[in-house]
Amino acid sequence: STWGEKKEDHDGNIPWTELRKLFFISAVPMIGFGFMDNVIMIRTGDIIDNTIGVRFGLATLTAAGFGQMISDSTGMCFGGLIESLCLKLGLPVPHLTAAQRRHFKAKTARVVGGVLGVMSGCLLGMTELLFMDLEASDRQKRAVELDAVFQTVFVHGQELFQAERSALFLFDEEKKELWSRVRTASKNAQIDKTEG
Repeated sequence: STWGEKKEDHDGNIPWTELRKLFFISAVPMIGFGFMDNVIMIRTGDIIDNTIGVRFGLATLTAAGFGQMISDSTGMCFGGLIESLCLKLGLPVPHLTAAQRRHFKAKTARVVGGVLGVMSGCLLGMTELLFMDLEASDRQKRAVELDAVFQTVFVHGQELFQAERSALFLFDEEKKELWSRVRTASKNAQIDKTEG
């Protein structure tokens, strides 16, 4: 490198306007990456949690892990598309020498821009949670567990006691209701807390 570049590298004589351009040109693509990453992870994780997760009793975090894997794979496939779309925005390009680009100030502007960009994109992607039923998979998993308990009581309990009919009563704390299924009936039976 030339003596001039060494002097700029040593002094850090980089105009603020150029550092600002570098900051924004580093941040904007990462907003897109963060947004796409979180939206895909949340949506696919939710689908997995409500289907395979319910079927095989997987933990929600396991479904989230699979969602993250799919999201990262999608990012690898479509990362170039996001970068090309950002270039079409016409963001001003910083005019820096090679020495200036290696300088601590330029590296800091690039890293801080990228980090704040991806964090902003992830936060925007999390708005998906506002439009989702976050308790759906838990309800389905509880229903599967209850079915297993009821079947155990109905089948084995009825055989053990040689009973014509079997029932298991559970108390719903939210509804303040005692409810059950009767094996010979087609519907559940509900009894209000204040009755009986």
